[in-house]
Amino acid sequence: IPQDGDRDHLELGSGPWDAQGRPSWVDLDQVYLVHRLGMRREGAVLDVDRFTRVSAVLSRRYGWQMAIEVPGGDQA
Repeated sequence: IPQDGDRDHLELGSGPWDAQGRPSWVDLDQVYLVHRLGMRREGAVLDVDRFTRVSAVLSRRYGWQMAIEVPGGDQA
């Protein structure tokens, strides 16, 4: 089980994806390249706040820029 401060994992907490309410972690080394038009946001399990936290950590770690969603579904 990952621990707080573990560089390779980020705590997500518990969520509706686990009926037992156990805390969950994201493995930051398990990154997949997905074209932005190939991902459906409504299919995601993470709420926007958790998704943004994971995105921010990955952006800092790998120097990636976060896409900014603008009204109308386009990205800047």
